Amino acid sequence: MVLARADTPDLPLASLPEGFRDYAPGLAEAKRRVEDRLLGEFRAWGYREVLPATLETRPDVGDGQWDGRLFRVVGGGGQNLALRPDLTLAVARMAGGSLAGWPLPVRICILANVFRDAPAHRGRAREVFQAGAELIGAGEPWADAEVIALAASSLRAAGVRRFRVGVGHVGLVSGALEAEGVSRAVREEVWRALRRGDLVALDRVLTGGAAPSWLADLLLGAGRFRSDPAWIGGLVDRLPPGRARAAAADLKAVVELLGGWGLGGQVAVDPGVTRDLGYYSGPVFEIYAEGVPTPVGGGGRYDGLVALDGRPLPATGFALGVTELLPVVEDNGAAPALDYLVLVEGGRHATAARLAQSLRRRGFRVALEPLVGALEERLERASAQGVRRVLVYGTGGYREVTPASAERAAAWGIH
Repeated sequence: MVLARADTPDLPLASLPEGFRDYAPGLAEAKRRVEDRLLGEFRAWGYREVLPATLETRPDVGDGQWDGRLFRVVGGGGQNLALRPDLTLAVARMAGGSLAGWPLPVRICILANVFRDAPAHRGRAREVFQAGAELIGAGEPWADAEVIALAASSLRAAGVRRFRVGVGHVGLVSGALEAEGVSRAVREEVWRALRRGDLVALDRVLTGGAAPSWLADLLLGAGRFRSDPAWIGGLVDRLPPGRARAAAADLKAVVELLGGWGLGGQVAVDPGVTRDLGYYSGPVFEIYAEGVPTPVGGGGRYDGLVALDGRPLPATGFALGVTELLPVVEDNGAAPALDYLVLVEGGRHATAARLAQSLRRRGFRVALEPLVGALEERLERASAQGVRRVLVYGTGGYREVTPASAERAAAWGIH
């Protein structure tokens, strides 16, 4: 006996829109295990869970960066709403409302889904499950290092072992381009290429004479993905005075702190790291897991997006893509669907229910069903359902009908 769709032409079933998916029991349970591990690590670092509302009234930030990417909803009275597209924007709104009055710094974490309408990108998920953490009210390098270290520690707690973190700074490239007098049109081309990860386009722009050669070496050559402090210190001296050099000094401080966290081997400065959201203002980072073609997470500093009593606050944080992590989690083996299936004979359901409750109090997963039809057939279905042990409960009490388990059951005191 297997589950199948009913043939009901008078009651047509809904179909999934493109970019959405259902999570059947095995995948849903694997997702929940990863989320539980991430949340446990967030809490161990002192981050408290929040859950923002699903609908926002005004999620737009920046120069129309969400245009065409929002799932818009018209509420009662014609109110324009949108499904939340971003967890950081939701946190910024909460800082002026439900989080107002909390002593600084505030450490919060979130497990939630976001919705991004992207019909032009076939195959891209439009509902994304994320786990993230935000540190609000701290603007020093130690705060940037903490959220990067937390992101890395959370990945390890979730079971992701092979990954690396690329750390950049929004002021590094833009400050260097401005200091060298590069035109705004070329600067925009560079940023577009970096955000798309289009190295061919980036090479064309940087080697065409419109930008200094040292910047091409920095973004395209061996200068990328460096973690040794001596090289990073030299980067500070190489850059022109001003915003670019200050950004490099910030990066140097953050990477040195991360070395103290024991992350020197997994963290590297990557000047080409950018984030495609305009609210970032300082150090930014992306996380790359082996076997996944796109980043599985990222974040950075977004000073000024969060305000308390009209006063802009420093803030930094990150988000991890939960669904993207599932294929690379190394120890996410599925637990059995049921530890015990209790099959009841002779109408002794009430007594068998007490047995089931006794097992549940011991932490076992237990289901109770009447035994109807041939026992052999039901045992075959129990095996297909991932049931570890089957008990038959009748007038003589219980008997185990799965191999070599009666002795173990007696040892657990099951009567």
